[in-house]
Amino acid sequence: MSNRVEMQSLGDPLLNDDDGSATYGDLDERTRTCGEKFRSKIKIVIGLGEIATWDLWRSAIAELIAVVIFVFVGVGSVISTNIANTNAEGGTDVGGAVSSITVIALTHGFAIAVLASSIGHISGGHINPAVSFAMMLTGNISIVRGLVYMSLQIVAGALGAALLALCTPSEFRQDWQHDLHADVTPIQGFIIEIVLTFFLLFTIFANAVDQRGNSVMAPFFIGLAVATDHFMGRTILAYVCLRVWYYHLSHSSTLPFSPPFFLLLLFQAVPLTGASMNPARSFGPAFIHGDYLKNYYIYWFGPLVGATGAAFVYRLIFIHGDQAEKNFSSVTKKLESIERKLQ
Repeated sequence: MSNRVEMQSLGDPLLNDDDGSATYGDLDERTRTCGEKFRSKIKIVIGLGEIATWDLWRSAIAELIAVVIFVFVGVGSVISTNIANTNAEGGTDVGGAVSSITVIALTHGFAIAVLASSIGHISGGHINPAVSFAMMLTGNISIVRGLVYMSLQIVAGALGAALLALCTPSEFRQDWQHDLHADVTPIQGFIIEIVLTFFLLFTIFANAVDQRGNSVMAPFFIGLAVATDHFMGRTILAYVCLRVWYYHLSHSSTLPFSPPFFLLLLFQAVPLTGASMNPARSFGPAFIHGDYLKNYYIYWFGPLVGATGAAFVYRLIFIHGDQAEKNFSSVTKKLESIERKLQ
């Protein structure tokens, strides 16, 4: 009898709504509300409604302009060092060859730092399809916004390279596109691009995405990461060659080549992959040069894989608990504000 009473008392709140307690109707309403919220979030994550907003296209135009400038300046530094290192007799200045790697690395790093700080408040300052891809996968931007960004960034890469081709002599553009060193296998190049891009994206998530990071200095740190990756991607083989030279120097009284010639070879032919980290940066010059399918999987999928790995590693390991809730809440509020504008 007591069990029947208990069962009846448990059922009373669901059958009687006079006291304002839950009813079956309330549960149905809550279920419908949860379903509507879920569909709304899916709609926001996909972002189809953003296509009709000026905010998306203003941001996309900012990305396009930034990538055009980045490719023009970054690839331009490669061409400029080629010109500067070639003397009137057609030879090569060894001192210039040594400094060209520094010039190229710092130019790419400074360009990214300046451009990211310039358009960061407009579009997020991605300037790289790999960055947009990682932000899209982790829900920091909608899928539609990510695809629009990536499409215009690739177009911008070609536009920047085309503009540069109009301004520079063709004889100095023979090696302006990314390519593997003769001693680097495609698998090695693929792994190098994954690691370099992982480092770049890890820096971005630590400083620009994580609310605990140094967001004010984020553009500088991101630019520094790009410059560091260029030093690695272009000079690690130099260290190996230098060790070989010292070995021959210590074990032989005569060298098969002179030190100046060796240094010339060292700094002119040491690039491993060119340190792309950016499919748009690689695609632009390769497209204008007509060999954009050469090693394309290294310069497309290498950065995308590295970016994906860094994004999920940082998101799953370092952004967790209360901090994950804060970051998710911040992103959700931004997406919901866009949704309200569309209504």
